Amino acid sequence: DASAVCGESCAEISLQEANQHAWHSTLHAADDHVGRARGYGGGDLNSQGPRDWSRKEYGHGGYCIDTFKPFEVAASFLVDAKGDFAALEVNLTQIQHTKPCTLSVFIDDYTQHAAISQALKAGMTPVVSYWSSTNTLWLDGPGSDGKGPCVTETPQSCEETVRFSNFAVDTLSNPVIVVTTRTTTVTTVTMTTTPKKHKPVCPGYINVKGQGPVSLVPAGWTPEGLRINPVDVSKRREVMPHLNSRGYFSQTCTAGAYDNKQYAAWNLLGMTLKYTVDVSTASCGCNAAFYLTSMRQNDRPGKCLDHYCDVSSLCGVRCAEIDIMQANKHAWHSTLHTSRDSSGMGGGYGGTLHDFTEEQFGPGGVCVDTTEPFDVAVSFPLDEDGRLRSVEVQLSQEGHYCPLELPLGPYAGMEELSKALAAGMTPVVSYWSSEDMLWLDGAVEEQQYLFLDDVSGDNHSSKRPRKKLAGCKKDMPDACGEKVKLYNFTIEKISREHATLVQMQQSMAVDVSSRSEENAQQAKNLTRLRAPASVGVVQDPSQATKSGCAQAWQ
Repeated sequence: DASAVCGESCAEISLQEANQHAWHSTLHAADDHVGRARGYGGGDLNSQGPRDWSRKEYGHGGYCIDTFKPFEVAASFLVDAKGDFAALEVNLTQIQHTKPCTLSVFIDDYTQHAAISQALKAGMTPVVSYWSSTNTLWLDGPGSDGKGPCVTETPQSCEETVRFSNFAVDTLSNPVIVVTTRTTTVTTVTMTTTPKKHKPVCPGYINVKGQGPVSLVPAGWTPEGLRINPVDVSKRREVMPHLNSRGYFSQTCTAGAYDNKQYAAWNLLGMTLKYTVDVSTASCGCNAAFYLTSMRQNDRPGKCLDHYCDVSSLCGVRCAEIDIMQANKHAWHSTLHTSRDSSGMGGGYGGTLHDFTEEQFGPGGVCVDTTEPFDVAVSFPLDEDGRLRSVEVQLSQEGHYCPLELPLGPYAGMEELSKALAAGMTPVVSYWSSEDMLWLDGAVEEQQYLFLDDVSGDNHSSKRPRKKLAGCKKDMPDACGEKVKLYNFTIEKISREHATLVQMQQSMAVDVSSRSEENAQQAKNLTRLRAPASVGVVQDPSQATKSGCAQAWQ
């Protein structure tokens, strides 16, 4: 091995050196004992191990990997255009987590790739071992930053055995991934699609009011062409991602090439971003997404070779992410993520989120009918120190008079997001599908209130509420439409009317409490319908019939 434990040194790829608190994946040339490591844990007062994850993500009760339970490991060996080893990617996943949460390491910066490539081509022998020591703080120690998991070692507490199971080696038809070695404790189903190749052509540009012309750059360009589905641009204002596609807003586009310095870098602090979206063809199991990441600042091409980065390390590089929209016609999520917070802080409707109801948002919704296009406005207001205070999302629709509001904040990671926005973030659009999308659109049990039969007299009683199951009971990705559409993008300063509206909504809540008993009862009836604060109250109690309540609600 690289440490010459038995007197002979050779190249070594440590896919896993781990315990319940730490994980290291390391590349070693024969003469490199230290190597290049990634993962989590290790270090003493004068050194620090890798910090790609945190103890909240990996460890006892970790929200991505709970090491009290078995988990799955997938190690992929990526090559360059010549077929030589270029990078090691290791992904950890756990089947019991309903919302996808993958911990990844991606090593593409090792200076002795040639030695690793030569060893892999000659064939390498898998080795398994299990040992203990009072001197393994290099693996799990606290480090100079104090963020490592263990302060002291207790080898006497090591269990007698550990277990590896369900080994598999797969060959993938992918231009950059040659072989994937997978160590699993559960059965994994991998779906690989090979879309039609397209000649490298820039999709075109849109005019963003307040910003100017913005080009679209699709993901998936290779020397052979575009290997994922395209993102269309139409009428210089519409962006239409096809199913299983992703595209980046950019200052300019060079067909077939990627340059992170060309990507758009929008500083939206103190601004409002508006657009219209049509998700009428995106049903259960579909995800139409529009979000911001720090791609402009990412100089690592990553395994996707296009400098893409996000909080889930999809392409091997992590960065801050603001999910403005993850949606279909049954669900909407908006979420804030620092670069280390995969779960983030969010709101919306679907899965475990209940900020709206099915009556308010969805097909035939009284506030947003998702069978028709609707408007999105996301604002980034500042505090008195000029830093991001919150992110405020509003969904509205012409002819409907109850906009849905999603205030996101306070959030512990607001300072990092404020810095990311100040540096400039790149808008990304994508559209994909999965059989495992219930974290987004899964059915939830919610109260259902009926309109009053008559509250014109002294009888203010309503029908008793009942519970119903709302949302998607099963995801059906085969039913996803070919594409979704986003258009009419606008960037403008946060208006005074925006702040005034918030004050009006707050004062209306106080005003309603001081009304007469009749109007107060009607306010309660509207509250039973979960009407937003901006909905008015019928002034004449005689109008508060079933149809009258419906008119007030609309």
